[in-house]
Amino acid sequence: MSFLDRLFGSAHGDEPPALHEAVAWAVERIDPRLKNGAALTTLAHLEDLCARGLVATDGPPQLTGVFGRS
Repeated sequence: MSFLDRLFGSAHGDEPPALHEAVAWAVERIDPRLKNGAALTTLAHLEDLCARGLVATDGPPQLTGVFGRS
């Protein structure tokens, strides 16, 4: 399963996780000290995608937000 499939919920209708949960899943094998940076970098990319109308969120883009395809 890709990170975007995980972030947006799979094709099987899974409930999409909050961003911080999806990032934790994606980076579970990296040094724990890098996880916050990975989450913030992912958030920055998602903020850009939201601003361009390519991704939707359940409120303002934030680490606890849920994101989906527009």
